[in-house]
Amino acid sequence: MPPATDHPVLSICVPTFNRARYLDCLLQNLVTHIGELGFSYELLIGDNASEDDTADVVLRYEEKLAIRYLRRPENVGPYQNISQLFDDAQGRYVVYLADDDLLILGVLGRYLTYLEAHPDVGAVFAPWLFYDRVAGKHLGQMYAVEQETCIEARNYAALFALLVNGHIFPEHYVARTSLAREVVGAANPFAYIFFVRIAAMLDRAAVTFSPEPFYRQINRYFEDDPRGRLGHEEVKTGWDRYRGGLEYILAQFASSLSAEDLDGCHRAIDRFARIRMGWGLRIRTHEGKDWIDNYYIATRLRCAGEDSLLPAPYETYRINAALEYLLALQPFHPERAVVAYYQDDAPLILARARGFAAAGLVALEDRSQPLPENVILLASRGRVPADTAAFVISEAELLSKFPGAAHDGDPLLPEIAAADERSVFCLAQSFFDSGNFANARKWYARRAEMGGSAEEVYYSLFRLAQAMANLGEPWPDIQDAYLRAWAFRPTRAEALHQIAAHYRGEGQYQLGYLFARRAAAIPLPEEDSLFVFADVYAWRAVDEQAVCAGWLGKHAEAFALCRRLLACPEVPDDRRQGIAYNRDFSVPAMVEAASAYPMCWWATWSRVHATPRSLSLWWPARIEKPPSRH
Repeated sequence: MPPATDHPVLSICVPTFNRARYLDCLLQNLVTHIGELGFSYELLIGDNASEDDTADVVLRYEEKLAIRYLRRPENVGPYQNISQLFDDAQGRYVVYLADDDLLILGVLGRYLTYLEAHPDVGAVFAPWLFYDRVAGKHLGQMYAVEQETCIEARNYAALFALLVNGHIFPEHYVARTSLAREVVGAANPFAYIFFVRIAAMLDRAAVTFSPEPFYRQINRYFEDDPRGRLGHEEVKTGWDRYRGGLEYILAQFASSLSAEDLDGCHRAIDRFARIRMGWGLRIRTHEGKDWIDNYYIATRLRCAGEDSLLPAPYETYRINAALEYLLALQPFHPERAVVAYYQDDAPLILARARGFAAAGLVALEDRSQPLPENVILLASRGRVPADTAAFVISEAELLSKFPGAAHDGDPLLPEIAAADERSVFCLAQSFFDSGNFANARKWYARRAEMGGSAEEVYYSLFRLAQAMANLGEPWPDIQDAYLRAWAFRPTRAEALHQIAAHYRGEGQYQLGYLFARRAAAIPLPEEDSLFVFADVYAWRAVDEQAVCAGWLGKHAEAFALCRRLLACPEVPDDRRQGIAYNRDFSVPAMVEAASAYPMCWWATWSRVHATPRSLSLWWPARIEKPPSRH
């Protein structure tokens, strides 16, 4: 299909460099699906002086796609390549597409329709999907937007709130070409480029966030795919850039804030950066290297009180850092040395190390053999041969190079630090069931630190929040604990339901409504089997939403929700009367709103039916074991 002579509606900009294999797959996919777009287009390929057969690949598709192929005489770098593509684009709108990713063209076409109908909107942003091409399945998506949200031009406060509260990364968008050209720029080491870019867009036009992804990021393209993602590298180290980008947006409206509100914004930025640091540590831990660096990152998170963000027990980072220090750096010997231990004095840290296997240490059997100078001996202080020439260091001395907090116990104590995950979880459960909430709080926190089973970690975080509530801790801390549980496993609704119940009980119905609505939108997690409170998903979250809606005057919504609840067989009989009452409460207000004349009997009715009947809190102060699905 040759390029059209008239300017197309959309320019799809694909920068590439020595990626012919991936580009071939992308073009093949576009040939199959480009008809779903519904608009004229050009496929603008910016070849950054590739040395492989990229040109031959493009040539094979020039009759099938509306391609404009621009080959650079020399490599100008990735950002300059993208900038030149935007400058060369002939479409009214422009979208970036990596040569190893895919577009969902039907969704993208709907966003073009939206932009055509809303000339004041400069760009539409959306989440993106992670896709395993080898397995043919989606692996999740990056952030979520509950509903279409348009932010008016220069409303930086609204943009800041959306990004921070939703933990949103505005990397994928379709924009008016004129706007995209104005804001494109190279990355900066001190401010996340996509936060800076969207702020520049908002200075010139409104922007819209939509919930449906139009972009697939391919995490695995081929069976032998060895690629890393540039975004992963940024997550592993770029937390200050995220902070810098958010502070840049905050600076646009900071002068209008009170000192208290400004401090709250800075705390929100701190929390955002720590969450990203936790994700970076998760990636680094999975890679199983650079343990000394990982130890310092884990220590920073602990210092901020973010133990729940650690993907492995803190002692793991101490022990692995100590072993890396011993084996990789070998600071105790001027030349390369052998690190050894005696089999009858095997180091305990080897059993606790993660990813080191035998850790490169040599196991010695015969204590009668003298050890030369080029040996570093890891041994207990009371069990070292008197005449050895080896350099001797004990486990305690080695671990002291990477200390924990002052209140931390010895990580080698088997009854505490080396306890298996299930034992720690059962211990926490026992304390909770017996009403010993202080110890339950301690051991649920410990279980969450240990990682492992995602369901156990989520439930430990959730129960930790409940233990804090039973101990009478400040509500902001309790709410934060519930939100950590939900953020860890956003497919679970129990934590959001508890927050909604609290706000409804305090008469803060707007907040109760928002949390209840979000909880009610989460379906029963069929893949989970541990401690799933089925009644939350079947009716309790909806009931909270209905009660709060009634208090807020959302009578049509409250009426519809109550009817839905009364049709639900899982609702117990002792709750049905209250739901029917709340349904009937909304009827006069709905009739009044639909009538051309006031209803004289409203005053009489309202004296009888004064307020919607709130349901009692889900659990009493002494929390009993709720119904669950095993």
